[in-house]
Amino acid sequence: MVRAADRDDGMATSPMPRFASPDLVGGFFLVLMVCCGLFISIPFFSENVVGNYDSIFYRMDVYDAILQARSGTFPVYVGRTDFNFTGSPLIPMILFYHIFIIFDIITIHLLSVNVLFNGVIVGWGLLHVFVPYLALRLVAPRRPAGCAVLAILFALCPGNLSVLYTHDMYPTYVATPLIPVVFAAAVRMARSWEPRLAVVAGLCVAALWMLHAPSGLLMILFLGLFAAVSVVGDPGRWSRVLANAGVVAAAFGISVAWYFI
Repeated sequence: MVRAADRDDGMATSPMPRFASPDLVGGFFLVLMVCCGLFISIPFFSENVVGNYDSIFYRMDVYDAILQARSGTFPVYVGRTDFNFTGSPLIPMILFYHIFIIFDIITIHLLSVNVLFNGVIVGWGLLHVFVPYLALRLVAPRRPAGCAVLAILFALCPGNLSVLYTHDMYPTYVATPLIPVVFAAAVRMARSWEPRLAVVAGLCVAALWMLHAPSGLLMILFLGLFAAVSVVGDPGRWSRVLANAGVVAAAFGISVAWYFI
């Protein structure tokens, strides 16, 4: 008998073509995702205002929050400067404004509001590709290429881009990359006991609540419905689902407790 290792039929001994090597394919998709993330943000490579009245409104509120933070007010809850002289509340989207405050601190207060605002949106364009990619890898770890393609399609989805370019709904745009993480965590938690992912899911829902409350509410409803369907499909899962749900609720409650006080 001829051992399989001794066969010379070109199958076991032929090297993989260079164009199909895992490193080259992975590098190709990495470059493709970076290009996609930058492509969707091309108009924001500018120091000018991009958008219409709503864009100006958000930029003025961001400037108000930054000025208050620079003067020592933290966290910022309501408008108090000439840029938000009506005193309108910032707390419904408090995390949105504090993201800009954090980046203003990182850049040592050197950037103008327009440059800082546009720069954050450009950075979020990359997150719109890479965060869904990582979320998909949680569900399908052995299919990186497929996950990359789906993440790119997610970032280029007209429904996603219209939030940014048609409606100037910046808080919604900033919140959107977290939604695939919640979906992926829900799928994994339905399969097994996942305390770390449950914490991540709870933190993501809390962040969504403080970025765009309707998205946070929808994710809470989704997690509850998904858990119920999982238990109905397999009643033996109820203890695992309940344990994961408890961790999610605890992480969410601790994260937003100060927000509701």
